[in-house]
Amino acid sequence: MTIRKHRFSLLKTPPQGWWARVRRRWVNLRQRRHLEALPDPASQTHVSSNVDFRLSQRASLHAARRFVELIDTYELRNRNTVHVVSHYEVPCSVGLAEHVPEWLAHRVRFGVLDPKTKTNSYLDIHAVDVIVTDEGTELLLHLIQRVEPGTRAFVAAWLGDGQSGLQDPPSMLLGQ
Repeated sequence: MTIRKHRFSLLKTPPQGWWARVRRRWVNLRQRRHLEALPDPASQTHVSSNVDFRLSQRASLHAARRFVELIDTYELRNRNTVHVVSHYEVPCSVGLAEHVPEWLAHRVRFGVLDPKTKTNSYLDIHAVDVIVTDEGTELLLHLIQRVEPGTRAFVAAWLGDGQSGLQDPPSMLLGQ
């Protein structure tokens, strides 16, 4: 029985078509050149406000870690949608019940291992449906790219701090 269902849009779905793909590649190339010219953010000091977000950050890390540890199964519904079932139960307290689904949506990643090159890569997720049930939590990950046949897939969680991206791919893969 479903208790709550949430949908979080993380990225806009890219427009389809030949011209849209060409424009997307051109923009990605320009952004990559721009990012290479930026100074290293780790060397800069940040002036922060007087708000301490460490407790909510620790709670989001704990929720994402427990969700991934308690994953029961995950399967491809189609080549763009992944269904993840976990025994993780969202806490019943008012504040956590509101924020944990959003934290899970923003921290869960879906990766693939290319069998030819043996490299890990994460696929972009444009929307996440979080379904909180009596038995646990389910996620429907709506991917932008298709999962190619013959690739080994895994579900991971980004456990980094702040708003920066992924630092390193996971060293251990979950079984398929």
